[in-house]
Amino acid sequence: TGEARGAMPDVREDAPRQPQAVSPAIPRTTASDDDDAADDPVLVAPPPTRGCSDNTNSLGTATTLVALPPGLLILYALGAVADSLPLTATSEWVNEDLRMPQATQSLFYAALFVPYSFKPIYGALSEAVGTRRAVYTLATLAEAALYVACAALVRSTPWAFAAVVARDTCSACAEMM
Repeated sequence: TGEARGAMPDVREDAPRQPQAVSPAIPRTTASDDDDAADDPVLVAPPPTRGCSDNTNSLGTATTLVALPPGLLILYALGAVADSLPLTATSEWVNEDLRMPQATQSLFYAALFVPYSFKPIYGALSEAVGTRRAVYTLATLAEAALYVACAALVRSTPWAFAAVVARDTCSACAEMM
């Protein structure tokens, strides 16, 4: 034929039409204008999800939400408040009472979370002791005593590091139970 290179080929109107691949596709039978095509399933794409596809956000991470019971959501909220209030008081204590420099504060707050990395060890120790209730009770009482000691006795940066790491070790151990 005399077609130019790269030109679109002739499309005949009587040629059967192929459905375009849509991913993910939902087959659904619908009536169409053609009588012969009425029995063929038509591929229909699902509705778009806020500009993202496949339940991912713009960063590519999953956005599927699981419905949680209201009681569990309240428990998570109360836990967040219980964790944030001591940090607020700690920042006041570190800035006003100890007058800790900003560079040292970064190291101090990083040290707060180190004991939580050793939770598997605390769990193994509590299993070795045999009674979780006793370990939980001792850890909670020690944590409370260390909160009081931090407020009443600690007046230097090295003692603050020691007391806070010990206190958070007790907290992490109590969370294991």
